[in-house]
Amino acid sequence: MSLVTIVIVVVTIAGVLLLFLIDDAIDKLIDWFFSLVGLDSGKGPLTAEAIVESERTVLNLVNKGKHKLFLAAIEGRDRRDKRKFPVPYLNENDFRAALPEESARKQFSQVALGPGELKSVILKSSELASLDCQTLAILDSKGRNWPVDGYHVNNIKGLTQP
Repeated sequence: MSLVTIVIVVVTIAGVLLLFLIDDAIDKLIDWFFSLVGLDSGKGPLTAEAIVESERTVLNLVNKGKHKLFLAAIEGRDRRDKRKFPVPYLNENDFRAALPEESARKQFSQVALGPGELKSVILKSSELASLDCQTLAILDSKGRNWPVDGYHVNNIKGLTQP
């Protein structure tokens, strides 16, 4: 190989690495700017705690981050680690009136928790038991998974069985 070929290969590799680093830096800058102005989801963390009652399970969500956090869904996992998505209700009236599933999911996916903001979400305990949700987690708009503390399916099944 000639010296010219080696120089071309080295310059090409250096150029590709430089473009990769610049692209990554620009992406991070854009993400930071959009989260700063509230157009993109923050990085969290999000804390979630479950309070299990007989007919309902209340999840208290708190955004511990510096920017708004956009929620997407509530995910449960059954014994075979299969994903389940229970219907989230944002208030007691929607829960009692059994708001249609599509509307309840759409309302939840439009929630944006501000820094330090608390939001309570209601799930049907009977639905959690029928889906056999062993664990629960909150998914945000960037696909991050935030586990729910204080939830276990045995607590639900003990309350919902006659």
